[in-house]
Amino acid sequence: MSGAGPVYSSRFQVLCAELCAERPAWAQPALRRRTRFCYDGMRFWCHGEAGEDRLLPSWRAPRYGWVHQSGCDCPLCLPRDAQALRRLAS
Repeated sequence: MSGAGPVYSSRFQVLCAELCAERPAWAQPALRRRTRFCYDGMRFWCHGEAGEDRLLPSWRAPRYGWVHQSGCDCPLCLPRDAQALRRLAS
């Protein structure tokens, strides 16, 4: 897993992973669905086809397919070899 594309996480990881819990994340939309989901670091949102934004309870957000912004250095996004080097340096 060496820096080739986004790292997809679960909703649980986005909410609870150590050092990741308050970072914005986006769910990859389903192929036939135009609804987009995002997490602003505190709440989940649904952006519908008509442009409306709705607040969602966490259990209504997709379970899988979440990504952080590119270049994120949290433990979920860093490649495993980079995480190992960081642990060695500390």
